[in-house]
Amino acid sequence: MRPGFVPRVAALYAAVFLYNGIQLPFLPVWFAAKQVDPALIGLMVAVPMLARMLSVSIVAREADRRDAVRAAIVLAGWASVGCHIFVGLSSGSLAILIAYTIASFTFTPLLPLTETYTLKGLAERGRAYGPVRLWGSFAFIAGNFLGGFLLDAMPARDLIWPIVGTVGLTALAASLLQQIQVKDLTISKLTHEMAILKRWRFGKASEAFQGLQRSLLEESIDEDLGAIEMELKALRAPAKPKP
Repeated sequence: MRPGFVPRVAALYAAVFLYNGIQLPFLPVWFAAKQVDPALIGLMVAVPMLARMLSVSIVAREADRRDAVRAAIVLAGWASVGCHIFVGLSSGSLAILIAYTIASFTFTPLLPLTETYTLKGLAERGRAYGPVRLWGSFAFIAGNFLGGFLLDAMPARDLIWPIVGTVGLTALAASLLQQIQVKDLTISKLTHEMAILKRWRFGKASEAFQGLQRSLLEESIDEDLGAIEMELKALRAPAKPKP
């Protein structure tokens, strides 16, 4: 039997946080082993935060707007594999800085994209978020222990390759994600919005407004309800056969 939505998403969280669990404490050790200038190591450690500020909001917004969150996760995952291999093959402080900056810009959108994908999918299925996210926490702790073991078992100059391996696991887990039925989720969301608007329209909350204010509120709510009903009708209409 093929695994369902929740196990696949849990595997992706585990892979992402396994990467973080090894990379965060031990990548600076690799930088030092590669004789990166100490002044640059501090800058490199800050690069993912800079990448998060510059790239995440743009990538996540565009992926969500184009209904391509899963595709963006897969693309970012495999792009990160290539970029981290490039980091491992680089030598010299400047080359490593450039390579790691590019790698950070490809990897940092993965977690927020995964959050968007997961919350949509779990809402569609009526499942809780906490148990899924918990696998990431377990994997982060496991990554810390694994990184310490690897530091004792191999030269510090080779630590980059286990990190590359975790990026590969992330890309593989991303490729196994299911496509979310966004149409059904949109119908559910719009139906919920209609229920809220109707409570406002006919409930006690609207009684707090008097005269013209109440009239304008009711008129605005009626317009919103009409727009939502039209959108629901369009979504629920059977697809026209292609000629």
